[in-house]
Order: sequence, then structure tokens, then C-alpha cells
Amino acid sequence: MATPAYRVGIVSLSNGFAAKTRWRGRVYYGRREGGGLTYRLSGGIAVRPAPRWSLSVDPNYLRHVDHQQYVTELAGGPVATYSRRYVFATVDQSTWLAQIRFNYTIKPDLTVDLYAEPFAASGRFYDHGELPAPRALGLRTYGTDGSTITRETDGSFTVTEGGDAFTLPALDFNVRSLRSNVVLRWEWRPGSMLYVVWQQDRSSFSPFGDLVKPLSLFDGVTASGNNFFAIKLSYWLPAS
Repeated sequence: MATPAYRVGIVSLSNGFAAKTRWRGRVYYGRREGGGLTYRLSGGIAVRPAPRWSLSVDPNYLRHVDHQQYVTELAGGPVATYSRRYVFATVDQSTWLAQIRFNYTIKPDLTVDLYAEPFAASGRFYDHGELPAPRALGLRTYGTDGSTITRETDGSFTVTEGGDAFTLPALDFNVRSLRSNVVLRWEWRPGSMLYVVWQQDRSSFSPFGDLVKPLSLFDGVTASGNNFFAIKLSYWLPAS
């Protein structure tokens, strides 16, 4: 398949590095020849209202539509593509994610650090077709030129063309996840440390390509996953 032209525009804004409350924002927009597009909204805010604690949040949103997403390769294609079917599709992807950091100093020798990364993403595949010739920019879309395409109950597609029939896999997805760490650090005597760590890793998957929304980030909280607890103790021995 030929490589299409791509145009990109980027705008970034931020305030001063020495500001008590820091913020930044970035907009990325790209358009591909043939109709594909990508845009990303990202940024962050970090506040430290008091010496004892700080908070930062870095959200990110991505929307990506690609008309040349490779799907699979099958036998039975035309002579022009060496008797193979090189199948592509349009994929519409959406992603929300955020990085959250919180630090709190209970006492000079006792601190709590929290890190959380909620994530939600989806992908929907449609307009399947095959490459009509080497280095072609467009596809011969199934459902035209005498071919038919039918979506099955399991999300796969059945394509018929002439006397041939073949199946394309179900690729739609919807993913939620949450990864987090909480660390309690206590310097219980000079040079001697106690660390208590709680780590979570939660995730879920469903075979649907519905676009995710900002509130989808919270779905990972109720997903199944693993919890990990650890305690580390270090003791400093004086040299004399």
C-alpha cells in the first residue's frame, strides 16, 4: 500500500516555571491524505498550596481514525496481488488516560506518596476491503463490486465474492484499567527507613468499540485485578 501524505499542526501553551501553580496544554492535529486524522489534547496542572503537600494531574485524550489499518492476509486474491488478499479496514480509536500524583508530608520523617494511572480505550473496525494492486492508495471495499459483507453475532465478518466466502476476525475492543501505588515512608531513626507499599493493577476488556468518555476513566476502579502489599525495613548501623 502506498504511503499517503500527512499534515500536522501543534500548539503548546504553559505558564512560568517558577509559578506556584503550574499549568501546560498542548493540541496536536494531523490529517492524512484519504481522510484519516489524529488529534490529541494533553496538558497538566501542578499545585503546591502548602509546603506539606503537592498535587499534579496530567490528563490526555487521543482520537485516531486510520483508513489503512492492516487486518489480515488471506489466500484467493487476484493475480495483481499475487493471488493473496491483503485486507485492511478503517479503525476509529479513542483513548483517555491520566497520571495523578499526590505527596503529603505528615512529619519531616513521615511521608505518603500516591500515584494513579487510570486508562480507557476503544477501537471500532469497519469499511473492510482489500488492496486492489501493489502500492495502491485506496481499497476495494467489501460490499461493492458484487461482493457482500455481513457482521455475525460474535463480531466477526463474513465476506462473499463470486464463489468465495471467507471470515474476518472480530477486532473491536473496549479496555479499562487502573494502576496505582501508595507508599508510606517513615524514617524511624536517623538513616533507618520503613516502607509500606500498596500496589493495584486492575483491568477489564469487552469486545465493543464504543467511544470512551472522560467518566470512563473511573470504570477501572471496579474492574477485577491484583493487589500487592510489601514492607521494606532498613537499619543503619553506625560505623563506630
